[in-house]
Amino acid sequence: MTEPDRPDGPGEALIRVNGLTKHYTVRARNLRSLATRRSIVHAVDDISFELFPGTCIALVGESGSGKSTVGRVLTYLDRPTSGEVLLRGKAPNLKKRSEVRNYRSQVQLILQDPYASLNPVHTVAYHLERPLRIHDMVKSKSEARATIIRLLEEVHLTPAAQVIDKLPHELSGGQRQRVAIARAVAVQPSVLVADEPVSMLDVSVRLSILNLLNELVTKSRLALLYITHDIASARYFAERLLVMYAGEILESGPSEEVTQSPAHPYTQLLISAAPDPDASARGTRRKMRAPGENPSLIAPPSGCRFHPRCPHAMDICAKSRPPRFQINDSHWTSCWLFGDTPQTQPGAAAELPAPQKKVTKTTGSTRDEQ
Repeated sequence: MTEPDRPDGPGEALIRVNGLTKHYTVRARNLRSLATRRSIVHAVDDISFELFPGTCIALVGESGSGKSTVGRVLTYLDRPTSGEVLLRGKAPNLKKRSEVRNYRSQVQLILQDPYASLNPVHTVAYHLERPLRIHDMVKSKSEARATIIRLLEEVHLTPAAQVIDKLPHELSGGQRQRVAIARAVAVQPSVLVADEPVSMLDVSVRLSILNLLNELVTKSRLALLYITHDIASARYFAERLLVMYAGEILESGPSEEVTQSPAHPYTQLLISAAPDPDASARGTRRKMRAPGENPSLIAPPSGCRFHPRCPHAMDICAKSRPPRFQINDSHWTSCWLFGDTPQTQPGAAAELPAPQKKVTKTTGSTRDEQ
């Protein structure tokens, strides 16, 4: 287990993730022998970070990298295989329903698909009243309706009286996602986990939803974990990036610095794949090639999990998992190219950005924070 970064943050951490690991057991039946074979999916391996009030951190990576699993474990929809998730320094007793319910009232999840996250046979009022009733936030019908109208106005669904009794199919995609956000903040949580909250929406409304989330973070001093595959929106929206690949965090740092001076080859690949009209117009766009596909998480590669696709891979990359190397006080990466004596092939790291400060090796693997 590794210690997270400790840059100056706004007060104590609301959420602290320590060495979080989540493995799933899958069973496959051999039709000839009828024997059942068990395999382990290494969805998340030894990651750590912290979430602070009034801040947003983005967890970025390709599909299948384990991002959504992190969100499910943070909200205790799934239980961790090992490691811990602490809310204000304390983990809930999973054997006590009252503690789990209280934890979930403080850590709320916004799902990706607003078309699937709302029950089509119930009205907006029902969706917003239910969490208020479950967590004893209101005592009467009139109080519940007044609270629902306030929530709808808070997410800019106005006039609220025209929305409150509608069914989900009568709303647009953006309006449905605003209802889902209102449902998440109805119980006055401290932490929001937004899992790809705009990927199912029209491009024209994505920015307004991100601006709404940013407004809630600032106004209510929420801590937000923004899970996305889009590093461009993450740069716009989050103060800090965690770059995840095959269940591990490979790089972390301030959003602007990571996107302008990416250290890990995988981060460079993500940025190369992101649209950049300005660079295309100037003719300076260079696409990075990473042959192959994401590795199987049932049998992940040894050493650095990105090495089978990395254009800068060295012998040590396949043999040993890289530790964390500090680029500067707030930016680190897990890549052997930044070791003291990198065993590179001639010219292998020539295109990597030079560290702004002396790179130092730190203990541990993937802990971070804001």
